[in-house]
Amino acid sequence: ARGNAEFISLELDRIEQKIQALTEMAISHQDPGDLSVQVDAVAEGLSQTEQTIKDLQSITGLSSESAEAPSILGTDVEVQ
Repeated sequence: ARGNAEFISLELDRIEQKIQALTEMAISHQDPGDLSVQVDAVAEGLSQTEQTIKDLQSITGLSSESAEAPSILGTDVEVQ
């Protein structure tokens, strides 16, 4: 479980960093085509992370109704 929590935490951090980079790219008015490719990549990453979370829920028996959804910004996952 600890490894799974660490993996999810790392994935969320990676996605957050990618979103910040996309925001900076949009502000600097770079090529819209490049921005679209990057947005698609982030969306694919989110889909993969969501599938991993679903897989982990089926393995552990925990459901999405078990607890409130965690905030991905401003909160670190504490692994014990």
